[in-house]
Amino acid sequence: DEEILTCRIVGFYPFPGGPPRGSIAGYLFRDTHQAILIRSSSKNYPVRSISIDYMTEGGQSNPVWWNESAKWAVLLGGSIRGEIRVRGLPSDYDSVDDADYIAGDSSPVIGPKMRRIVRAARAYDREMNLYRNNCRIFCARMEREVEAINNRNKEGGLVEEVELGELGDDGGNWVVATTMATTTVAVD
Repeated sequence: DEEILTCRIVGFYPFPGGPPRGSIAGYLFRDTHQAILIRSSSKNYPVRSISIDYMTEGGQSNPVWWNESAKWAVLLGGSIRGEIRVRGLPSDYDSVDDADYIAGDSSPVIGPKMRRIVRAARAYDREMNLYRNNCRIFCARMEREVEAINNRNKEGGLVEEVELGELGDDGGNWVVATTMATTTVAVD
């Protein structure tokens, strides 16, 4: 059966214990962080659902959460190191070289389209910036990537890529140009 990916972006408070209760701050910060949940339609692989998010490197231990000068540097436009967290894969899934198999097993853990989205996430730019590259932007880009992966033609052709500069971003990064308002064109 053909593998089709679906995704949904979810918001949550990123740290244990939840946001402060009974205050306006608790209400405002309840969905501070975003992650993307991705599901595969294929029943041929043991892993059919994963969660991916983009967080400060080291999570709560990153100085931006407790050091005032680091906080101000970020608020004024500075960048910090981020990390991609993929949840739902087995603990012995090789995260270094994207191996498709669990050690000692000869069957793939995830389908080919799910593997492509995991690879795209792991290749994502790790320079986190409050205004240009944060968890919300990451989720939006992964949502577009899921759409692009699903729209690749069955003969293996590629979806046409455009430089982000053509879409109004001067970052010089490459993305697959797919939106709800455009039609994806397969290129042989």
